[in-house]
Parts: sequence; C-alpha cells; structure tokens
Amino acid sequence: MKYFLLFIVCFAALYGYYVYTKTKDLLNPILTFSLPILLSVVVNLIFYDRGSYDISPRTYGVYLLGVAAFVCGCAVTIRPSSAKRVLQPVKLNYNSLVFNGYKLIAAIGTVFSIFYIFKGAASGVFGTNVIRNIRWYSLYVEQNSFIGKYSIVFIEIGFCIYAYKVCVLEHRDRKTKCWLLLFAIEYIVAIMTTMARTAILQFAVETAYFFMWGIQNKHRRRKRNSRFKIAILAAAALYAMQFLAIRTEKAFYLDDITGKTTNWLIPYLGKQFYIFDRFILPHAWVTRGINSFGFLGRVLQKLGILIPKYPIRIPGGQVASFITDPYTDFGAVGVIMVMLINGIVIGYIYRHAVKYSGWWLMFYSVCVYSCVISFYAFQFAMSSQLYFAVAALLLFVDGKLHLHVRDLSEWRKSQIKYLSYKSYQ
Repeated sequence: MKYFLLFIVCFAALYGYYVYTKTKDLLNPILTFSLPILLSVVVNLIFYDRGSYDISPRTYGVYLLGVAAFVCGCAVTIRPSSAKRVLQPVKLNYNSLVFNGYKLIAAIGTVFSIFYIFKGAASGVFGTNVIRNIRWYSLYVEQNSFIGKYSIVFIEIGFCIYAYKVCVLEHRDRKTKCWLLLFAIEYIVAIMTTMARTAILQFAVETAYFFMWGIQNKHRRRKRNSRFKIAILAAAALYAMQFLAIRTEKAFYLDDITGKTTNWLIPYLGKQFYIFDRFILPHAWVTRGINSFGFLGRVLQKLGILIPKYPIRIPGGQVASFITDPYTDFGAVGVIMVMLINGIVIGYIYRHAVKYSGWWLMFYSVCVYSCVISFYAFQFAMSSQLYFAVAALLLFVDGKLHLHVRDLSEWRKSQIKYLSYKSYQ
C-alpha cells in the first residue's frame, strides 16, 4: 500500500505539472499540494517505516484517499485543458476610506505587537535567549497581543494589495513600494509575536506567489533576475525557520522512533505517518465535525451542538498532516468528502484567479498556503481565511463592487475577442 501511495502522489505531481504547462503557474493547488506530500512520503520511507515500527497499510490507505479526493476535486473545477492565463491583469477597485481604516488598525496593532514582543523578551525565563523567551511567553503566559493578534488580517490585506500592485500590475512608483515595504515590516512584526515557523512559511508563500505571477509577463533576462530573487527569498525563509529552531532549542533532538539525534526538518516532513498510525487511527468519528468546519465548528461546540465523544491525546509538538481532522471528525468517509469539497473550492478559486486575476488572485494567494502546509496539518478551515474574505468584502461597501463586476465583464469581452483573433493567426 505504501508504494501504491507513492505512485499516486507521483501521478498527482505530474498532473500538477501538466496544469503548470497550461496556466504557467508553478504554485497551482495540485502541484503545491502534491510535491510537499511526495517529499513527506519519501522521508517517511527512508527514516520511519523501517526497523522496529511498521506503519499499517490502513494508514497509507486513508492518506491515499485524501490525496486522490483533493486532486479529483481540483481537476473538476480547474479544467486545465481550457484554463487560459489572464492576458492583462485587472486593477483592484476598493473603498479607499475603508482601506485607510485598515491601515490605521494595522498600525495600532503593530504598536501593540511591539510592546508584546518586549514584554515577552523581558520575561527572562530562559535568560538572554530573547527568541525563546518570546515563544514561551506567547504559549504559556499571554497568548495574544490584544488588537495585535487580530490586526494581522488587515496587515495581510494591505500587504497583498500592494504586492499585487507592485508585482502583477507593475506599479513601481516610490509611494507604492514604500507602502509594500511598510506592510511587509508589519507582517514580520506580527510573526515575531509567536515566533512560529509556519507563520514564516505563510508569509514566504504569499510573497513568492505574487513575484512568480509577475515573472510571467517579463522578458527572459528580467525573468532570470526575478527567479534569482525568489530563490533568495526561499533560502531566507528556510534560514529564518532554522534560526528560530536553533534559538528555541528545537533544531536537534533525540527522535523517539529512530533513537537518533535528528534535525527538526526530518520529523516535520516524515513523522506524521507514525503519529497518525499510533495516536489517530483508532479515533474515527470522535470530534464530529468540530475540526473540519473550522470557525463554524467551534461555534457549534460552544453552543453544545457538536460535542466530542472524548479528548484525543497526541504528544505535544507532533505533526499529523491534513487527514487528521477530517478523519477524527467523520472517519475515512470524512477524509474523502472533506478533501473533495476543499479541492473543488480551491480549484474554483484558482481557476478564477488564473482567468480573471484581481481579487480572485488575492484570495488564492492566501488559500495556497493551506495546500503547501498539508503535509504538516489540516489548514483548509483556517479562521484567518474567513476573516480575510469578510474584511476584503467590506472594501466594497460603497458600491464599487458593482463597478468592479461591470468593468470585469467588459474586460472579459476584450480578452475573448483577443483570443479569438489569435486563434485565426
């Protein structure tokens, strides 16, 4: 079963590459979902599924169902054979007054976050190890920085808007670039309040997506320079994650399975199969939708509508991949249905992002992180994505949404006319 899973994931990656040949987008959902999982399967086979512990075929079977369901869902809505990349990205229409309010909230939240960081650093629990002090403070003392915690949504919107303007629309005036730099700094400050490596990954993925989208419209020499910048960004993100691991004294530790000292990347990439097999597999239909429904699930739990049968105990700091939450909610059937629905939704968003750009592209830049991180955790029901969508919709309160749709309709007609003209040449 494990080698059949390896075959299916390889097939999914090849299909993702086929989507890339049609859309010229390396960060399409199938490729970003399947490649990290492929790496995860390989690391598991090399380091964990051998020796004293054999992972059951049922674990690999559930994993296979999740991968197949997500890829099928994406394939249904993306329809790569007919997906054409946008020829001329649309401008973003939004309420400037509301957006200025977002800027103010982001600035206030950043100030709160800075004070929060100083409080955490001054806790002195681990002496002069500032990063570990902040991490400990955010986990065990004060788990949020008040408005600083929720301002991340407005910071993310501002960052995405200006990244879209600079990278996709190529608005390179000083004012626009300064705003992009300011929001990037605010984003980094927000990340520092938790010192979480996954937050660094999310920031890096969003940044890379806008850069890579803009690359496709450049000349060959400019493409080469831009790709070099993306390589530097990826290396910097990996270095930052390794640096945080070292400073929080989690870079190297004794693995309880292999009995050897290992780097944090190895269990992050490959240990989830062992964790699922040992701690998750016996607990199907326990949480009853609380995890898969995200924000709604937590609300229903508070109201006493969704009540878990019993708590599932997993050792702290462990990873269990994207199948854990759907499986504990609804069993193997839940893995199929939840991942199929998520694949359909993300595929729909992606198809519109490729064809129409604009706000669709903005939404997908936030959603793609859920695909990348699937090897590590189920993040398709993140509350932050819901908050992002609601905050983005509030930017249209003055009726500009109607104008945007009307302009988009006219733009689509011109694109179809252009494509028809090219087909006769």
